[in-house]
Amino acid sequence: MVDTMSLRFLLGRSGSGKTAVCLEEIRRQLQEDPKGRAIVYLVPEQMTFQCEYALIHTEGVGGMIRAQVFSFTRLAWRVLQETGGMTRYHIHDVGVQMMIRKIIEQRKQELKLFGRAADKHGFIEQLNEMITECKRYCLTPGELRRHAKRSRMGQASRAAACSLTS
Repeated sequence: MVDTMSLRFLLGRSGSGKTAVCLEEIRRQLQEDPKGRAIVYLVPEQMTFQCEYALIHTEGVGGMIRAQVFSFTRLAWRVLQETGGMTRYHIHDVGVQMMIRKIIEQRKQELKLFGRAADKHGFIEQLNEMITECKRYCLTPGELRRHAKRSRMGQASRAAACSLTS
């Protein structure tokens, strides 16, 4: 047996009855099958309390354990908790810049193009932004090295230097 989930969007202007339709359907499902699959009601941040309150005070529903009201933030938090994403430590920009500085100091002799610029004010921040952009577009150090081999010397040195710090 395959357990399927569905996602449904209700769109409309303010006051058109979207919330009432959602709450009524959740109430009906809770009354029909109180021990069924979880029901996730995704609402804007400012509406979570209002919707939880409305579900709790529904007559004829003996509880709402299987109905959960989430904002986007709370849903993301919950997903990260369940998948183990909360156990990863994320380094802030300052920490990343400290690591970049250390790598540059260790490999200064290999950096033909960036060797002298590395000591200039703002260089580390700019390099951090460039590395972030490479990650955003899934550009790997290997791809940078391959590009460096095919390009002119100036671009090649720049790409090779970026791949050293990635």
